[in-house]
Amino acid sequence: MEVDVALNRWQINHAFGALLGLREGIVRYRAAALIGVTGMLLAPLGVQLARLIPNPPLMAAFAGVLGWVALRTWRQSRRVAVDQPESARPRSQLPCVVNPDAQRLTWTTPCAWALAGTGAAAGLLSGLLGVGGGFVIVPSLGHFTNLTTRSIVATSLAVIALVSAGGVGAAAWQ
Repeated sequence: MEVDVALNRWQINHAFGALLGLREGIVRYRAAALIGVTGMLLAPLGVQLARLIPNPPLMAAFAGVLGWVALRTWRQSRRVAVDQPESARPRSQLPCVVNPDAQRLTWTTPCAWALAGTGAAAGLLSGLLGVGGGFVIVPSLGHFTNLTTRSIVATSLAVIALVSAGGVGAAAWQ
């Protein structure tokens, strides 16, 4: 039995963007791995829920997510700094902060929970509504970390590439 598994152009673009970010050293690959694995584990639950919930509430939830993203994007566009950390909170209040000496995230229990929660939300919403990557991961990383915008986007691309690779692998295995 032959399985036709093809990468679409978006998956290739995400992987290429993640590789460029890795080369520049701005992808937080451990964070991407935790978010990606958690998302892959929760996506099937979202798919099952989508099968149980009628379409009108799903469409309302999708519209709500889009509205929330639009509002957050509009608020962030009003910020003046271009490549500054997204969070306005002081470093001491963030669960995940970059160690200035090592230029890596300092892993703590609250950081791990925040990143795992991000992956869970992204996976669940991806399975339920077909959204997740940029809709959940980018705003969450901006909220929970002091990463720069470029690092947030590159890490999100890495997560999407990992999840896409997992989906292609699962389809090939089936």
